[in-house]
This record gives sequence, C-alpha cells and structure tokens, in this order.
Amino acid sequence: MLANRGSINYCVRWDSSAPVSAALRDQIHAALARQFKKWMDVMAGHMVGAVNADNIHILLHEIGHSFGLDDFYDWTPSGVGGFIMKAGSAAQITEFDAWMLRDWWRHLKNRYGY
Repeated sequence: MLANRGSINYCVRWDSSAPVSAALRDQIHAALARQFKKWMDVMAGHMVGAVNADNIHILLHEIGHSFGLDDFYDWTPSGVGGFIMKAGSAAQITEFDAWMLRDWWRHLKNRYGY
C-alpha cells in the first residue's frame, strides 16, 4: 500500500461458471474503489501518514489479516519465536509468517482447484 501510494491490487474470486462481462468487472472495480476510499478517508493522517520504523509491524500485522491470516495471541508453535501475526512479537515479516501465508494459499488452491 505504501509503495503503491495508497493503491491496492485485488484479485476477486469468481465462484461461478458464468463468464464475467466487462461491465460487471467495471462495477466490481468501482465498488472496491469506493470502499477502499472510505477506509482511506477515515485513516488519512492517522495511521497511514504516521507509519514509521517503530510501528510498521502494526500495519504488517493488519495486512496479514487481509490475506486471511489469524491472530496468534494464545498459542505459539513449538520452535518458533516471534512472528508478525503474534502481535507485538516481531518487527518484520518472519519466515514463519511467509510459511503460514504460503500454506494458507496452498489450502485455498486445493479447495477451489486453482
């Protein structure tokens, strides 16, 4: 989000065998843009403008949720130290976070046949 100056790319899963028309894609894009703008309007000058080395882990943690990753407040896997999805335990994305995201997407791919 920061590298793209507030822009996010979305991949929308179309759970239908019907083709998607250009008009429907435009409607989906417009709806996503409106909703994203609502969040940016309330966050302007609060979180996004104030992200720095001391609090970037908060943004990274919340972006992890946008990928579908859960919080890990009450459990730490054996042999794993801090990681971004265990709030406050890491300042950057760890190898364990990367593994969790890859494993989550692996399960989604298997489930939906991607």
